[in-house]
Amino acid sequence: MQPFTKQILERQAKPLYLVPCVITQVSPLQVSMLGAANVPAVSIPGCTYTVNAPANALLTSPGKPIILPIGP
Repeated sequence: MQPFTKQILERQAKPLYLVPCVITQVSPLQVSMLGAANVPAVSIPGCTYTVNAPANALLTSPGKPIILPIGP
């Protein structure tokens, strides 16, 4: 099973929100969202992340958001 799919299945019992964000740091991955800067986040293996690029965060509580990059 893909790591991303496994993470989603583990969170399915909790509400999951899609929140727009901006990448603020690539390694370790951090984003700015909901008025908070430099929020630690989880990357998806094989995806490319760029500083200042828009993205979407899959957010549930507790836990770090999983970041979905936008674009090619």
